[in-house]
Amino acid sequence: MNLKQTKNISKLFEQMGSIEVSMERMRNNDDDGRANMGLVWGMSGWGKTSALKLYQSLKSEKVVLIRARRTWTASWLIEDTARALGLSASGRTRDKFQRVCEFLDRDKKILIYDEMNHFVDDVKMMETLRDFHDICGNNPVIIAGSEGIEKRIKRYTSLCDRLRVNIDFNSVNGEDVELFSEDYKTKFSKEVCETIAKDSKGKSMRAMLGILSSCDGKARANGIKSIDLTSYRKLK
Repeated sequence: MNLKQTKNISKLFEQMGSIEVSMERMRNNDDDGRANMGLVWGMSGWGKTSALKLYQSLKSEKVVLIRARRTWTASWLIEDTARALGLSASGRTRDKFQRVCEFLDRDKKILIYDEMNHFVDDVKMMETLRDFHDICGNNPVIIAGSEGIEKRIKRYTSLCDRLRVNIDFNSVNGEDVELFSEDYKTKFSKEVCETIAKDSKGKSMRAMLGILSSCDGKARANGIKSIDLTSYRKLK
């Protein structure tokens, strides 16, 4: 997907900036003492994972993105975290956990765990993530998942108390559609972009892109260079 500076991406980068500032202050022994955990959530298909991948690619020196697997256990989470940090994943679970903690204690990284909605009810796994944060001197740990995780995670009061950022991804709006419409030869009016956003509400960003692509293809086939509301209703 061709990512642009949508409102969701802007929100992600802006709020994660507070985590990055906290990391820098810790390096300079000027920490504000606040916790550095975070929650990123939104309906499946609204660009959350793509946005996290973009964030990690642009901040690769300080961000590690780990995708949860449906077959994960707490032990496997620790093992995959060790590997993602370039550490040995051999030995007992306690040895791997110790390696990860020692690494993060001296070299802070923003750990982002995506697709965690599958495991938010696993107490041992959630406590492991909190341990990575607490034992490693408030090392940033971000939990990401689809809609519903923001409600289910409330059972972990001590974890929620540690949330510095709580980022919700919303459905596309007219401005988002306008951004993506620039990739097409056909011109889409502002009113049409607003209508496409409404037609895409509750659906994935790919659904919005599908509408744009379909209308563009039909318009060019019919020699239409710009689409207003009347022509949109005919082409849709």
